Amino acid sequence: MADTITLTHGIVPQSKTLSVLRVKGFDDADEVEYHNVFQNTSDDGTIYEYADGYRRIITVDFGVIQNKIDRIFLHDFVRARNTKKISYGNESNLAVVLHDMEGFSNEWIDDVEVAKNYVLRLKEKNLRTVNPSYW
Repeated sequence: MADTITLTHGIVPQSKTLSVLRVKGFDDADEVEYHNVFQNTSDDGTIYEYADGYRRIITVDFGVIQNKIDRIFLHDFVRARNTKKISYGNESNLAVVLHDMEGFSNEWIDDVEVAKNYVLRLKEKNLRTVNPSYW
């Protein structure tokens, strides 16, 4: 059975559940972004590190999305401002933002137009100071 993820966006929430090949960084800290990081060396040479918290970087590999309505929904999800949420595994309605605000593209497998592979990189919108309890 294939994994699924639910994407939600909009002031009036619109949701769609899509099949995924893999989701990286959701259940484990595969990739994180630290906030307000600094490293200081004291007079005796001891190095101290500090970070306020972190955000998980989440990579969702949808594989080939053949249904045009699903592709349009994914595009609308990417364009949504400040209302993106995902539900996957043990966590529901996790607020997320795009990892890269510059753009989003698909990959044509073997240069075939109907084999459009979609990979979406997101990061948590809110800062974490403790790990999720289900880790």
